[in-house]
Amino acid sequence: MALRIPSGILTQRVHIRPHTLDDLDSFTEFMVDADATYFLTFDADQKTPEGARSLLEYIVASYETEAPVFALAAVERSTGAYLGSCGLSPLAGEDGVECFFWLLRRYWGWGYATETTRALLYYAFEELDVSAVVVNAARANKRAWKVVENIGFANDGPVRLPNMPRAQRFSMTRKIYEMLSE
Repeated sequence: MALRIPSGILTQRVHIRPHTLDDLDSFTEFMVDADATYFLTFDADQKTPEGARSLLEYIVASYETEAPVFALAAVERSTGAYLGSCGLSPLAGEDGVECFFWLLRRYWGWGYATETTRALLYYAFEELDVSAVVVNAARANKRAWKVVENIGFANDGPVRLPNMPRAQRFSMTRKIYEMLSE
């Protein structure tokens, strides 16, 4: 399933938009922060300035292909400050998507992850018409757990993933999303 990349998604405080090469400095700041990327599945080469540049260039170039990478920049609406990245990935063999989000460390605890994840849920269910959204988080990443549990994702328990052997899966079905949206 190829996912349509939106030109933008607006929330009260955040503009979610396609990445541009102008995001490179902030994108690199995140990628080289060992604490911020600790629970994420980037490889060691991507966690360097050169690797971050290569990854961002790949993402931006993919937007013009038949199979774009659904990784978007989250920026503060009032200032234009780059907050982090978020996105969706198709689930192999399922009519659903995996949602991801990460923020620069200085924006942790401000509610931006919750706000962007809610916006991605809306986009997934209302615009892409998927049946479910999942989040896979490292079992030790309690910050991510808090975000998805506060939104209403169900904790489905441990899941073994090739790139994240100690992971926890959270899910939201369309039915639960519709009940929470009433």
